[in-house]
Amino acid sequence: MFAIYQSRNLLPGGLTKSLSLRHLDKTRKIVVGVIVATIVAAILAVGGVAAYARWGSFVLGGKEAFRLNVLEMHDATGTVVRVSGLCGPALVVKKITTKRDNTSIVVLVHVMLARPGATGEFEYDVAVPDSVNEIRFGRNEALIWTRR
Repeated sequence: MFAIYQSRNLLPGGLTKSLSLRHLDKTRKIVVGVIVATIVAAILAVGGVAAYARWGSFVLGGKEAFRLNVLEMHDATGTVVRVSGLCGPALVVKKITTKRDNTSIVVLVHVMLARPGATGEFEYDVAVPDSVNEIRFGRNEALIWTRR
C-alpha cells in the first residue's frame, strides 16, 4: 500500500520534482520581496533624514532652552526685552520669529539638526509696544516677561 503513494520522480529527502519547484518559486518570491522591501525602506529612511536635515525644523519649548535669560532694557524708543539662551546638543538655530497674540508677543526659536558653521546660541531683541503686557516663549508659550 505504501508503494502506491511513491512517485518515480523522487528527489533526495523524498520530495517530488513538482513539489520542489513550487516550493523553490515561493521561496524565491519571498526572498526577492524581502530584499526589495529592505531596499525601499533604506531609501526612504536616508531620504527622510536628508529631507529633515535640509528643511526640517521645530520650535523650542520653554523647558528645551538652556540658560534662558530675559533682560529688560529702556532707551529713547521705549522698552526692549532681550531673550537669549542655548538650544540642546546637536541642534542649531535656524531662525527666530515672533507672533502677536492680543497683549502678548510670543518668541519662537526654530531649531534644526546641527551643521558646520551654525551655532545653538540665540539672542533676540523684542521691541515692546505700550499695548503689549507680556512676552511668552516657545511652542508652549511659557510666560517669561511681564510689564511692571
